[in-house]
Amino acid sequence: MSPMMDQMLVHEVVPRLRATARSIPKIGSEDDEEVVQDATLIP
Repeated sequence: MSPMMDQMLVHEVVPRLRATARSIPKIGSEDDEEVVQDATLIP
């Protein structure tokens, strides 16, 4: 991933995910931070 994409992910995408994570239905013992991590996983 390019440095520009890294910066965009850190400064724009992740904060938005964190702000909306509480409204995402969870399965089992998932928490908001785990949802954010799953959403930002890059294989």
